[in-house]
Amino acid sequence: MVTGFTYTWPLEVLLTSSVVLNKIAISLFSVTFWAIFVLVRSFYGPKLWERAKLRGLYVALAAGGFLTLMLAGSTGGHLAGKRSLLDTALHHLGIQTHLLFALSQSVIFALLAFTGGAFILALALRLRMRRQRTQAETEAQGRNSGGTS
Repeated sequence: MVTGFTYTWPLEVLLTSSVVLNKIAISLFSVTFWAIFVLVRSFYGPKLWERAKLRGLYVALAAGGFLTLMLAGSTGGHLAGKRSLLDTALHHLGIQTHLLFALSQSVIFALLAFTGGAFILALALRLRMRRQRTQAETEAQGRNSGGTS
């Protein structure tokens, strides 16, 4: 999301621009929403639809991920010097995407680290659950075949 800009301008110039910092923050929020979305689905599977609170959380995560992704795209349009149709709607709602946040460089790095850690944790938990499920299935098959001999 961010790496393409580092080849266009020096990193020091990018990190002093409020629009670039906002794009990074919004992109991180979006990635975080979607990572938690995937984590919830991988943890609960189809059973999440049986619980009303989980259903609500899942829909809220999807909506948050979608909205922040739209804001990131709109902010990217500002960086490219182009306007999107969303800009007009946001302007009428009083939302200025280039003035949303003012984050320091250390906060940006902390958000990057947190998002990366959350993503790695989600992948690790998913792999662990797969191993446990495979192990349980193998044990169940061993018990079933051992009882019929």
